[in-house]
Amino acid sequence: MRTTRSSATSPPARSSGPSSRRCSRRASRSCPPSTWLRAISSPGPNGPRAATGSTPGSSRTGASASPSGTSSGTGVGAAAVMSQLRAVLADALETTADAEAALRQLERFAATVRGAHAATVVVAVLDPVAGVLDYVTRGHPAPVLVDAAGRGRSLLGSGGGPLGGELDGPAQRTELAEGDVVMFFSDGLVERRGRPYPEGIDRLTRISEGAVQGRIWPAGTASSVVERVCVDAVDILAREGHEDDATILAVSRRPAVAPLEIHAHATPSNVAEARARVRAWLADLRVDPTDQLALEMAVGEALDNAVEHGLAHDARGTIAVSLVLTTDGRVHVSVGDDGTWREPGPAATGRGRGLVVLGSVGEGLDIAADPGGTTVRLHRRVGRPVRDPVREAPTPDPTEEPPFSAQPLPGAPDTIVVAGPVDSRSADEFRRALAHASRGSTTDSTVDLSAVTHLTSIGVAALVETREKAERAGRRCRFVAPTGTAAAFVLDLVGLSRGEPESDH
Repeated sequence: MRTTRSSATSPPARSSGPSSRRCSRRASRSCPPSTWLRAISSPGPNGPRAATGSTPGSSRTGASASPSGTSSGTGVGAAAVMSQLRAVLADALETTADAEAALRQLERFAATVRGAHAATVVVAVLDPVAGVLDYVTRGHPAPVLVDAAGRGRSLLGSGGGPLGGELDGPAQRTELAEGDVVMFFSDGLVERRGRPYPEGIDRLTRISEGAVQGRIWPAGTASSVVERVCVDAVDILAREGHEDDATILAVSRRPAVAPLEIHAHATPSNVAEARARVRAWLADLRVDPTDQLALEMAVGEALDNAVEHGLAHDARGTIAVSLVLTTDGRVHVSVGDDGTWREPGPAATGRGRGLVVLGSVGEGLDIAADPGGTTVRLHRRVGRPVRDPVREAPTPDPTEEPPFSAQPLPGAPDTIVVAGPVDSRSADEFRRALAHASRGSTTDSTVDLSAVTHLTSIGVAALVETREKAERAGRRCRFVAPTGTAAAFVLDLVGLSRGEPESDH
């Protein structure tokens, strides 16, 4: 089981073993927000838990922890107080899976901060394996739960007053079955002048029921239940008018994501196929594009190194790739081969840049080499952006990758346009294309990498050689790679200057 969520602030995706999906969305006025929702991971006896909390604007997930809340004031001062409370609560939830203990720590801090009194908060801790949700409210709306069948209800609050008050109440507990959605929100989402507060809660509950059942927008317009809930709740309720921040965070338990396991002979074609499977696996998780690029680059770099060096003279060699999404929102990557590890040369030779890429895109880089082979391991915390399923245009299938090509731009022979993957399979053709474009040229040249889908250190080495050759001849060689593309991501990592496409290009 996993917990799932999507967020306007791109909270991390979670999985492996029971997990949860989370989604948060916010509509606010022009003043700094005095409400926050945040999801974070906290320790638990069965591994990380999700926590959510809200104080003047926060939430958290981990066994899963969520903090959410609202301050009594507005403007920059209230936002600054909220920022402090959020940081303290997040730190508390990093060290405990006990919602009441985290709240006590927040209370002690709030007593020392001017303006923190009367801030409201809800702190919740979800065990994604057992489905147990423990939460505490302090003057804040209690969560709303909609079950998998679309039946909604407001949960029981703790009965406590805002921070700094003398009233408190006991922690509450409920259980989330697979497919249930629980929502944490600011009162700005439901509070309206001239309307009783309970009617606002009921309005949110009815909208959430419709979102879970898929009755508000046509089927297929949103990729997950939590995204439908967040988008529908904010878009519909905000249109009715709101005078305070309107923020929501939704959490749902989902089946665990199956790990990706690949075993194949170490050939360039199998490397390309393995990369395609990695891309498809990440696309299914709908991780942030930057995280997807980073993990694809890491796997591709490690595989290219295995084929080019470790197994260059052994056609019988094999590669093994493993990707696992754990409940703390991290993708753990392992790439192994049964070849011989070779120490990289200086970075100027190109291959040393491979380790720069690997070390920059993930944490905990470890390379274990022995006579039986080499294994590269790293991990990266991934996020998921909030997407508007109605307003956004469909995106192309991220699993499709065009074939490699490198051709002069018609009418501009000093510009070469490159597309597709630049890896061990296409490296020789890429070098020939670069050499042909610069042969006999007396003018500056451009290598347009806008359509490159994958760039490993083999390709980076060829680009460095091309630029250095041009500089020795007194010419400039410009690399074009728009921000957000695969080539831009890698060039920035290794420190090679690049430019954006010119308007008339």
